Amino acid sequence: MSSDDVWFAYGQVNFNRRVVQWVLENAVAFQRGSWPKRVNTGYIDFPFGSHGVKHEGHFVKAALVWAEVEARLKQCGDDGLDCLSYYLGESTVAVMARKARVPEERIWGGINRAIRYAGSGRCRRWVPCPEDCQYRAEGHCMRKNKDGWDYAEWRRRMRQ
Repeated sequence: MSSDDVWFAYGQVNFNRRVVQWVLENAVAFQRGSWPKRVNTGYIDFPFGSHGVKHEGHFVKAALVWAEVEARLKQCGDDGLDCLSYYLGESTVAVMARKARVPEERIWGGINRAIRYAGSGRCRRWVPCPEDCQYRAEGHCMRKNKDGWDYAEWRRRMRQ
């Protein structure tokens, strides 16, 4: 499945790696407050729909998802900021590598680590998991540990 075929509805957003990657690939749309358009599947649908009153703005769900991904990446320090700069088109990996005087592979590694850290599932990695976690009770919790690990601790433990 190519990245062009991937699309998520708001109800499917669970902040795993695939979803975080997709949100970042569509960062400009999310920052504008619009949900990315679904790629044409070849099926023809007639636009049936009700014309009722909505109780929230059209931009709210996109803004909520973008704010969560942005908050998760900002926990990653320079790696998260590099990730945001790259996906927002503010800088290229080559420019970031020259500024930091490191090889491009190191910048790519930091971007990928930040995405893996941010893609922890519904629960944030740095917040300790409560005993009465609803996701753990439902069997949907993706966390391997109950303690909250910040980015530095997570990186240290992943190297072991």
